[in-house]
Amino acid sequence: MTVCFDNLVIKDRDITFCSFTHNSIPIFDLRIVLQLPPCLTYFSVYTLCNKQGMSAMNVLSPGIDLLNKLIFTHKFQLILAIFLIPLIYATWVIYNDNRQVIEVIDHQKDGISVVQALHPLRIQAAKHRGVSAQWISGNEAALDKLKQLEAEMDDKLNKASTSISQHLYSKSSNKKFKQILKRWDKLKHQDLNKSSSFTDHTLWIADTTNLINALAGESKLVLDNHIDSYMLMQLLVFDIPSLQEMLGQVRGLGAGVATKGSFDADSFIAVSTLYKNIDDAQS
Repeated sequence: MTVCFDNLVIKDRDITFCSFTHNSIPIFDLRIVLQLPPCLTYFSVYTLCNKQGMSAMNVLSPGIDLLNKLIFTHKFQLILAIFLIPLIYATWVIYNDNRQVIEVIDHQKDGISVVQALHPLRIQAAKHRGVSAQWISGNEAALDKLKQLEAEMDDKLNKASTSISQHLYSKSSNKKFKQILKRWDKLKHQDLNKSSSFTDHTLWIADTTNLINALAGESKLVLDNHIDSYMLMQLLVFDIPSLQEMLGQVRGLGAGVATKGSFDADSFIAVSTLYKNIDDAQS
């Protein structure tokens, strides 16, 4: 005797395998051997299949009842809503990720702008340091050049003040910039301490460099995850200015030595050290 329920096969009282389905929904997988009379075998398998089918129906019955109560149009609207929910969520995630990337790029653009505004201050201060060294060493003709550099520096400081006053930067950075402004007044020729002029200029440039480095962090320039643009930022914000400052120190010391006409022990050691540092930076 052979009895078939979907893909259930009972042959000669032995069930060789069973993968019963109800309305194309898998109910159970069975691999047993029954040694029963044909009538009992049929009854046992039918009872087992019926219980499994009822269990699956109990799970699906709320959804089936809901769909049966809806008209045809509402059924499609429900299906559409079910598909739209993950699409809307995925769209929100993609939008949020892209918005964060755009915000970082905007901050980086502002960071580049403020670096461009502050970097000329270092160049101008280095020039002022060199001309001051000539003036202190006895070159009175350098005074007019010194006054011109100071007027240009005041103009550059005003432009930098506008750039750094944006809400993007912390109160600490703004406070440091105000301190730099006050210290610059003491480096002008009227209040210049001639004995420590070179050191005072160098410290002022170092503080300006530290401020630029801090602003590069606040504007997320240092968080660029593209290696090409990150290396370009590294060169423009850190490496090239550092090399320029060492060359500026050599120029300032050299200007003083040229005005005096000879090296002294301190200037010779300082120039030799700077030359070695420049050589190391280039390598």
